[in-house]
Amino acid sequence: MKSAIILDLDGVICDTAHFHFLAWHRLAAEYGYELTQADNEQLKGVSRADSLTFILGLANKTLSMAGDGGIGGYQEEGQATTLHLQAGEEKFTAKAS
Repeated sequence: MKSAIILDLDGVICDTAHFHFLAWHRLAAEYGYELTQADNEQLKGVSRADSLTFILGLANKTLSMAGDGGIGGYQEEGQATTLHLQAGEEKFTAKAS
């Protein structure tokens, strides 16, 4: 008998919100805007493309002026730091293995 567990790591097992904020903050700074936590709250549940458009609008820039800093920055932030598991996930994954 085969068994499997399918997990969504982005926000379910690992709290990645902070990494998203760091990447978007860095991108906004490149365009002269200081992204705040309040700005970041407006990005929850928003696609990367729409988040980029929102941030560039705050910085009074257009999409044609920007590159891939948001997504690449997010990937770098996630690789440079230990992931933070959500409460109870260590116990869950230990039981599942």
